[in-house]
Parts: sequence; C-alpha cells; structure tokens
Amino acid sequence: MLCAMLVHPQEREVFVMGTEPIICQDGIEKNDCERNASKRLLNWMSGHYKDKKLLITEDALYSNAPNIEQIVKNGWSYVLGIKGVHLSLRLTSFTTGHTGVFLGQHF
Repeated sequence: MLCAMLVHPQEREVFVMGTEPIICQDGIEKNDCERNASKRLLNWMSGHYKDKKLLITEDALYSNAPNIEQIVKNGWSYVLGIKGVHLSLRLTSFTTGHTGVFLGQHF
C-alpha cells in the first residue's frame, strides 16, 4: 500500500491524505509497480487537493522525469532523494525552474 501522509515537524499526529494499492502483475518488477501506484495516487490527489500547496517528499525510486512532471503539473513542490553512482550525472543532466530539491548520497 502506498500512502500520502500529511505531517508537521512539531506535531506527533499524522493524517492519511490518500492511499493506493501496489498491484504487481506477472512479469513486472516490484519498483515498476510502486511507480505505477504513485502515478495513480498523484492523479487522485490532483483531483482532491488541486488548490493546496503541497510539498511532495519521496525517496530515490521516484526521482524520474515522469514523476517530477506530474508533481510540477499540479503546482506542487518536491524534495526527492537520489542515490548511486550516477548521482552527479542526474544532478547535472536534469535541471528545472520549478521548486524542487534533490537530496543525494554516494554509496
């Protein structure tokens, strides 16, 4: 299950904003299923929270152009993780004029 949560650093409570099941079909990689669930969840959220200014935070699995485009299309900001040996390549090859931050770690 992929969940969108509303969190605040000074509060103990968190609120579920939306959920989407991760449906793995035969022959499909696990990561692909999570990415597809993310697409569906962001589409659902765009209908319910379109007028809200959201900051989407996701791990390195979601640091890809289609996901970023979907977030930006809704007028939301993002903080995405990136990792691996291609960290510097991703940072130099993908630039936007949007409100977004990449957080990376070399392994």
